[in-house]
Amino acid sequence: MIFLKNLFLKWDPMVSAFDQFYEELFQSESYSQLQMELGLKTISYNLINSHEENLLENWLRQQNGTLLDYGCGLSLPSQLLQPWGPLPVKIEGLDFSQKAISYCLKNFPEHSYRQEHLSLHLRKKYHCVFIGDSLYHHKRPQRALKSLLKNATKSLFLTQLSRSPETFYLRGAPDPIILDVSEKFRESLEVRSLFLESSIVKAEGEIFPTLWDTIRREIAIHLEKIQRKEVRRYVVTYNF
Repeated sequence: MIFLKNLFLKWDPMVSAFDQFYEELFQSESYSQLQMELGLKTISYNLINSHEENLLENWLRQQNGTLLDYGCGLSLPSQLLQPWGPLPVKIEGLDFSQKAISYCLKNFPEHSYRQEHLSLHLRKKYHCVFIGDSLYHHKRPQRALKSLLKNATKSLFLTQLSRSPETFYLRGAPDPIILDVSEKFRESLEVRSLFLESSIVKAEGEIFPTLWDTIRREIAIHLEKIQRKEVRRYVVTYNF
C-alpha cells in the first residue's frame, strides 16, 4: 500500500482529540488569521491550500444532485457553496467528531450531517463524492477508494498524499484525471511553518495546546516528506 498514513489523529481511540482540536480551533483568533494569510475561503482540519480550494470550487460548480462529503470535518464543500445561494447540490456529510457535526448542522442547515464511523458499507448512491484527505482512516486506503467509487454515479473528487500517481489507477474504475499539486502544497506548508513562529501563536500555544501542537507536528512531517520527495500531493477526479 503506497498511500501515506499515520500522519493525523486517528478516529479511535482519538475521537476526543479531534473534538478538542475543533473546540480550540473555534476559540482561536490566530487560526483565522493564518487562513487569511494563506488566502483561504474556508477553515478546516485539512492542510488544504488556496490552489486546491479553487480546484474544488470549480468542480463543485459542475455538480448537481446529492453529494457525499466523506469524513466531512467542517465540510469544505458546504463552506464553498454557501456564498453562491441556492444551488442544485444537496450535501450529506459523515464524520466521527461530534464537534464538527454540530458546527455543520448549525452553519449549513440546508444540508444534512451525521456522526458515525467512516463506514465503507454505504447502501446509498450519490451523484458525486468528495474525499478530502480521509482515506488514511482505513487500513487499506486503496481498497477504501475503490469501494467509495461505487457510491458515486457521476463524479468523485479526491485530495491525497501518495508516493505515486499509479495508486489511483484502479481495476474497474474510469481513468482518473490526476493533478500533481506538490509545489503549491509545499509553499503553503512553508507559510504555515513561518506563521507558527509568530508571537500570537506562541502566546496561544499554552492556551490551545492540542490545536497548535497538532498543526506543528503535521506541518513538520508533511514538509519533510515532500522535500525529500518521499510523497507527492495529488488532486484526483473520476468522472463516470
